[in-house]
Amino acid sequence: MPDRSILRFNLAWKNRLSFAIGFHADFAKTVKQDDENADDARGGRRFAPVDSTILPEIFGNSYVLQIFSSHMMLFRTSVDEKGKPSLERVQSSGNSVRLGESGEATVEIRSNRLEGGISLFLNDEFVAQWSEGMNLAENKPSYAGKGNSFGFLVQTEDAPARLSDIMVGEWNGMPDSARSLQVDEQDVVLLVNGTDRFSGKVGSFEEGKVVMEGKYGLFKFQLEDIAEIRFARNRLAEPTERGSSDVSVN
Repeated sequence: MPDRSILRFNLAWKNRLSFAIGFHADFAKTVKQDDENADDARGGRRFAPVDSTILPEIFGNSYVLQIFSSHMMLFRTSVDEKGKPSLERVQSSGNSVRLGESGEATVEIRSNRLEGGISLFLNDEFVAQWSEGMNLAENKPSYAGKGNSFGFLVQTEDAPARLSDIMVGEWNGMPDSARSLQVDEQDVVLLVNGTDRFSGKVGSFEEGKVVMEGKYGLFKFQLEDIAEIRFARNRLAEPTERGSSDVSVN
């Protein structure tokens, strides 16, 4: 994975979804821990479904996104010089998703190691964004992902998943074209930062804010934060033909 990258794939599942994606991973090896009851050669631990603490031993220095049917979480995973793993959750203002117990979705993760930004899109709708702080000593973002690899993990045996159309590429950081995202049923709002896009129904303009009702909640955007709005095709007014009796004044 390049420093500024897009990881995109189609995900289908049955039963309750429990799935993890590691990106910018280096798969650093951990040192076996002292545990007389251990029967797993990787860190001396038995793998347990939905166990987040095992993630550093699988992905090394990385970011790992866990997606469930009703919510998602982003973690920093690290392995220090002595091979000791650690895990830290990246805080977000919202972590709710509505994916159901069975279904399919298109997942897109945009990550920028140079600036510390991470964004998640589901079915081409913006869901969440994280921004890592600066390392003042090195004057660069404190970005946990040290590698160029990615990987996937199904975390429960009774919830099979299928991956298809996996794509990873370099993201140039340029804004998306809201016109290219225009669809029949939903309005599309593209923000000026070039990474955030929302779809839903634009309902009103109140106190300098555009109000949109989206699949994942009600959003209010400051007008100066919006680069472009493309309204759903079926909501656009049809052009009328000018009659012979119409008069135009220039």
